[in-house]
Amino acid sequence: MFLKLAGGLLAALGWLSGLVLVAAALGLGGMEAPGWSLWLLFPLFSSVGYLLLGMGAGSGSGEGVGMTRIVAAGLLLLSLAAALALFARAAGLVAAGGGTGSLWYVLVLGGLAGAVGTAAAGRRVAAGP
Repeated sequence: MFLKLAGGLLAALGWLSGLVLVAAALGLGGMEAPGWSLWLLFPLFSSVGYLLLGMGAGSGSGEGVGMTRIVAAGLLLLSLAAALALFARAAGLVAAGGGTGSLWYVLVLGGLAGAVGTAAAGRRVAAGP
């Protein structure tokens, strides 16, 4: 129970870290460029949260597959938000200062982790108990 709670909280903090990286690159909310800690916390919290959720649910648990799939889908959605932000900046739809490094970072890491996590969850469901 505690592993699931800790995993969910860490995964949510990972999503929030990635979301702040994307929002700051777009200049939303008057945010300044985030420090290096968010660049480290995004993949760290997301991956540790994912692992704790999987371990807390136990092996072969449908509940565990569902929770890890939610984390993976959230990372994919965050990656798509970064891709949309990159497109908006490249097309001149959004005038924001600063670089796009954080957008590429979230796009690549979130996309890879989300795709692998979603595929792994799909395999566990297809394999059955």
